[in-house]
Amino acid sequence: MSKMIQIRDLDESLYGILKSRAAREGMNLSDYLKQELAEIRRLKQKGERLR
Repeated sequence: MSKMIQIRDLDESLYGILKSRAAREGMNLSDYLKQELAEIRRLKQKGERLR
């Protein structure tokens, strides 16, 4: 079952950066963020440091 995450009080400049990155990848913001979260999980599983 899918779950929803809501982020409140996100800085407008950060929102703009994320939206731009998603557009550059040809993705909507939701799909882009899911991809980024999956990458964070992958890095943590490999024991790599997060940026």
